[in-house]
Amino acid sequence: MSDKQKGLINAVQKVFPHAEHRFCVRHLYQNFHKVHKGEQLKNDLWSIARSTNDIAYQKNMDQIKSHSEAAYKWVEKQAPRTWIKAFFNPFPKCDILLNNMSEVFNSYILEARELPVVSALDNMHIKLTNRIVSKQRESDKWTGRLCPKIQKKLDKFVEWAANCMVQEAGKGVFQVKSFNSTYLVDLNMNSCDCKRWELSGIPCHHVLACARHERIEPESLVHPYYTVESYKKAYAYNIMPLRDKGHWEKMHGIDVYPPL
Repeated sequence: MSDKQKGLINAVQKVFPHAEHRFCVRHLYQNFHKVHKGEQLKNDLWSIARSTNDIAYQKNMDQIKSHSEAAYKWVEKQAPRTWIKAFFNPFPKCDILLNNMSEVFNSYILEARELPVVSALDNMHIKLTNRIVSKQRESDKWTGRLCPKIQKKLDKFVEWAANCMVQEAGKGVFQVKSFNSTYLVDLNMNSCDCKRWELSGIPCHHVLACARHERIEPESLVHPYYTVESYKKAYAYNIMPLRDKGHWEKMHGIDVYPPL
């Protein structure tokens, strides 16, 4: 995910030709706002970005069109798969719309970026070592199958599931009524018409209503990416400390001097 800088678009196509390249909606809105002002159009744009299926997408597109034909045409020119949830590839199990992670990392290494290259790497080395150690210690205290934030999100969806009416169709397929809408859920295919389960790997409240009907543990329907076991694997490898420079192997390369 990037901020739609032209140089990055070309670089990603060259270095990661098979990767899905998404654009941060906050940066997209900044370009949109230069021409199309107002809180209503801002809300319309974000509603389109948050659309998780074709029906929601079409409804939100019709809404922005009713408020501004020019804004509608601007949005229509943007490639949907780069910023609208309904068109994301479900494989990564990631439905975020902002590039906050890269922005946070950018500020995280702000001090290091101003240093000469060896000092910069040493600074990042210490920061990342501290992070890995703290994450290892933090995750050792966790109990249960899921990471705490995911468990909290799941508990909220379980509460919402109480408002759903479930009609079993057999062989793991259900019809779920939630307020004024109807959704088809297939537990065998890990799918729901709202598409939230496929996109994020966390079952939506429609799916959890079916799980309650079938007496299935909600935690068992969450993708393994979000388990404590997977989290610990991500932070399982230490960055080894560096020896004193006196121990460094002499490479006999050419001398590299600072710029004039």
